[in-house]
Amino acid sequence: MTDPVNPTAKKAVRNPSVDLLKIIAFVLVVSVHFTHQIGIDSEIHTGKAMFALDVFFAFANICVALFLMATGFLMTNKKLSPSYYKGVIRVAVTYILCSIFCTACKVIFYAYPNTPATYLKQIVHFEGSDYAWYVEMYLCLFVLIPFVNAAYHGMDTRGKKRALVLTVVALGALPGVLNTLNLSDPSWWADPASSREYSKIFPAFFTNVYPIMYYLIGAYLREFPPKIGKRWLLLSFLGFGVAGGAYNFWRFRGGQFFWGGFMTNPSLFVVLIAVPFFALITSLDLTRIPERLKKILAYLARLTFGAFLVSCIVDMRFYPHFREAFYGVPKRLLASPLAILFVAVTALAISAAIDLLRAGLYAGAAAISRAIKKRKKKS
Repeated sequence: MTDPVNPTAKKAVRNPSVDLLKIIAFVLVVSVHFTHQIGIDSEIHTGKAMFALDVFFAFANICVALFLMATGFLMTNKKLSPSYYKGVIRVAVTYILCSIFCTACKVIFYAYPNTPATYLKQIVHFEGSDYAWYVEMYLCLFVLIPFVNAAYHGMDTRGKKRALVLTVVALGALPGVLNTLNLSDPSWWADPASSREYSKIFPAFFTNVYPIMYYLIGAYLREFPPKIGKRWLLLSFLGFGVAGGAYNFWRFRGGQFFWGGFMTNPSLFVVLIAVPFFALITSLDLTRIPERLKKILAYLARLTFGAFLVSCIVDMRFYPHFREAFYGVPKRLLASPLAILFVAVTALAISAAIDLLRAGLYAGAAAISRAIKKRKKKS
């Protein structure tokens, strides 16, 4: 949401690699929703096509982790001050405008109740967009960021900061894997989709702290970039991604998809896939690319938040036609670039229109404010 700050410089310096990361993360958001739209939830998980879909899902499912790590990377130096909280205004206004747009589309296309109370309820309950849960989560994180930063920077050595990050990762990411195994029934291992009765072997009370977990990882990776070469980061990303997808396929094999802690946002598999990819992209030196390209990346990165929210409407309108045109998971997978590109570009275009509206509202409010001040001076 905010440009990274170079501690050695007087002015904020925009990092094009983080802008690129946000754009990729948004495309992965669209990709995750694509997997649900083409049958990952409804199909029986057997065969090569479903294995490929599970691997595809494992790679795409790091999207939220990437956004949260980018937030930690960018905002790690933010301190508690009245001006800090002004930063939430753009997020709130964009969310409200996107919610109005999404609710209006539901009224037009799906006969939702068309009353002011409906619109207000959708906004307040974070239901205007089907993906507005992210806004609710981000607002809570935003309020905590200055305090999280104080705790992180209060660790006065690299070792202490690493211990803090690893502790939060252990509490947030290990339970999703360790507590979703059935250790009491030996036959379960041959057919894990047959039962969801698991043995709890690790404290799991803090799994929902994963936004802070990824935020701290992002802050740590900014201060201490990995010294591993880009080739090894890429191989780690690919290796853990395939392993995570294979694990998911094994857990679903012969049955249907279900949400389990081993593949949700706080999963250790998501951490292992997301971290090397984040480190790889942020290690790219894009400072020498043309200024026009930097501005394009910055603009698209700014649009990703709104595009994330409005993409639910694009999904609702597009995928019924897509499923009719491409029958079966194998054909839909082959056509995935077409679908993902269409949804991403359309959502970004809608977000651009909403961003223009937001800028117009800001300009109008500023003009009214200036007019009021002039009247006061004259009087």
